[in-house]
Amino acid sequence: MRIDCGVCVIRSYRHDDIDALVTHADNPNVARYMTSRFPSPYTVAEGRKWIGHCMDIDLPEENFAIEYKGRYAGGIGFRRLQLDYLYTAEFGYWLGEAVWGKGIATAAIRGFLPWVFENTNLERLQAHVFALNAASRRVLDKAGLTFEGTHRRHIFKDGTFYDGHLLAKLRSE
Repeated sequence: MRIDCGVCVIRSYRHDDIDALVTHADNPNVARYMTSRFPSPYTVAEGRKWIGHCMDIDLPEENFAIEYKGRYAGGIGFRRLQLDYLYTAEFGYWLGEAVWGKGIATAAIRGFLPWVFENTNLERLQAHVFALNAASRRVLDKAGLTFEGTHRRHIFKDGTFYDGHLLAKLRSE
């Protein structure tokens, strides 16, 4: 898969992404507002495990690399919810600190969400963001998602509760 988003490209993961993945991901400033599923510290072993998962041909491809100026810069993906929420997916993204503030995340989301709707039966894509993460909230707003509310004490990470913001985009929007 490959989506040209102007300032960046979204593409399938490759084995040669490992060095840049670990370099960008092993950063406390990146991990700060990621869920606990995102390892910190981020080791080469974790990177190989992640890329192996993303490249597993027996699994649907739902996680992708974000490339900036020909180099791996971060990731974007979605995860389907289950049971009564079969037509909803949670999506997320991250970028290495070295490429923050360049419009990459906004461009990636603007390119990615239409692709997901065109290639799946999903009706709703939603993102939760730490309420403290004003930069990510701005990205989601600029990418055209609708703010649906604040979930108080929604996230529990590293022994602390955090509020979360929920934003979403519907197929019909």
